[in-house]
Order: sequence, then structure tokens, then C-alpha cells
Amino acid sequence: IQQIHTFYIANGVIPVSGGSFGANLGACFWSKDTLEGVKKDKEGFRSLQKTLKMFIRFLEKE
Repeated sequence: IQQIHTFYIANGVIPVSGGSFGANLGACFWSKDTLEGVKKDKEGFRSLQKTLKMFIRFLEKE
């Protein structure tokens, strides 16, 4: 993960995740290869919500 962050930072991108507990890679959904699987993934939506909250906090600081 550190190498990925370094690549983005070196190219002017600021990586924002949902935090270290449950959303450290951002929003991730387990689809079970179907759209219906994505819709039922409560944990995926929780990670999306955490990531969006961190992104909003980042934007408010700027």
C-alpha cells in the first residue's frame, strides 16, 4: 500500500481512504459476480460511507 500511495503522491494525487478500521482501501464491494450481490453488500456500503466522510473532512480542511 505504501508504494501505491508514494506513486500517487509523486504524481500530485492525495490518496484518501476511509480510515484504518474497516475502510483502509476505500470503498470495496463483494459482488458475488452480480449487481444484486453488490446491492446486498452492507459492509461495502459501510466502507463507502466511511470513505466519503473522510473525503468530505479532507475537502473541508482545504
